[in-house]
Amino acid sequence: MKANRLELIWGGEVVGFIENPKPDMFHLYGRWVPANSERAKEFLAALERGEVEAVPVLVGGSEPKVEGEASLDSDDQINILVRPPS
Repeated sequence: MKANRLELIWGGEVVGFIENPKPDMFHLYGRWVPANSERAKEFLAALERGEVEAVPVLVGGSEPKVEGEASLDSDDQINILVRPPS
């Protein structure tokens, strides 16, 4: 069975995917699948530095379905705190 995947965009570039995303109140979470790119490495470094609690991202492609802030819950889980539509 093919997994459902949503693009995760940071700084205008795809940095990875949320696989089998699940909504939970104001959060969207799922298995984190990083893209094979330098930008994806920069994204992970921004999260791991802990300089900010979360990193702003777009989820779902160039016309995002969700805008929010990303944080890693574990090595393979990503959590998006969803921003309300403006």
